[in-house]
Amino acid sequence: MSQLLDALSGALPAPLREPLPGLPSTRTEAWRYSPLRALEGKVRAWGAQPVDAKNVSALDRSLLANALALAPHDLAAANGTVLTTTPLNPHFSAARSVFAHAAGLSTGGTHALHAPMLWICAPQLGAKLVQSQQQFSVPEGSNALLVIEQQDGGAIDALTNLLYQIDVGASATLDVLHLQCAGATQSVIERSEITLAADATVNYFELQCGLGWARHELSIALSGSGSCANVTALSLLSARQHADVQLSLWHQVPNTRSSTRVKAIADGRSRSVFNGKIWVAPGSDGTDAQLKTNNLLLSETAEIDAKPELEIYAEEVSCSHGATVGQLDERALFYLQSRGIAPADARKMLIYAFAAELLSRVDTVVAHPVIKQLIQNRLADQIGEGDGA
Repeated sequence: MSQLLDALSGALPAPLREPLPGLPSTRTEAWRYSPLRALEGKVRAWGAQPVDAKNVSALDRSLLANALALAPHDLAAANGTVLTTTPLNPHFSAARSVFAHAAGLSTGGTHALHAPMLWICAPQLGAKLVQSQQQFSVPEGSNALLVIEQQDGGAIDALTNLLYQIDVGASATLDVLHLQCAGATQSVIERSEITLAADATVNYFELQCGLGWARHELSIALSGSGSCANVTALSLLSARQHADVQLSLWHQVPNTRSSTRVKAIADGRSRSVFNGKIWVAPGSDGTDAQLKTNNLLLSETAEIDAKPELEIYAEEVSCSHGATVGQLDERALFYLQSRGIAPADARKMLIYAFAAELLSRVDTVVAHPVIKQLIQNRLADQIGEGDGA
């Protein structure tokens, strides 16, 4: 893909071949393993083409719930500046600004989640570039399910650049099912900012299994006492896929809890990147934060970069983190084969068992069978079948 993008960029007038300003480089620690050269090439190429903002700027929403109501909710100032207590990543903002300048940006509406489910899909069919900012709120004391699905829009080398901002009201619960399962020619940059009020809960499950290049910055601010965040993420990668998850958990007040489990399975020449940071503010006593990432390498050419972090400025806390990277257990493979199971089947059984352990963290009834089927299909079709070069 990089040769194609280089060829496209080389045909542009000289000014458009200049590097786009503001994009973070690999010298920036948070972008160390996710260079933006390929995406920059796409945007430079599109910059020479006329852009119809009506066709490329909006999320295609599929509302799959009975009596679903989207009501306006005041989350933004009059000048469009977003009001959020979640610390912003300046590098992500710079990347959004650059891409918007090159190909047009549309800001989506602001909505309150009053119904049981909202299902949104991106990108639009045939769109090369989709950029959108979506704001949601979960009213106090309510329960909601938000499903975000990256679909194959049909465009070659498509780029989706999204920002989600969500406020969860006091004593409310939000379940998020984030499915990044588009085609191998799709690239996605996403940022999700979630702010939790007192006694609010978010259960976030992310599955990455189909995109060619994906980066997701998930920032959760536990801003109210008694708030809780449960984060589960699974990456199933093969061929030359690249998936980068940057997680930040901000424990800003006393008596908050977070539990994070992240797994990645990398085959072929794929690369999985995970950076998980727990930050505990001064005076936030009673914080309970646990983060663990386990990763499985299936080929010698795959790569997994996992980095958990703790930054604690309070004394009475219970915090831990851990990371492992390994291969399939040869003893377990031998045991299964000694019971008459074919080597390939034994291998798939162990891989599935490793991934499916996370299903126990999915409480949403409607989501559990969906995720299980996606994992089974993905493992059956693409994982563990060679280097995928």
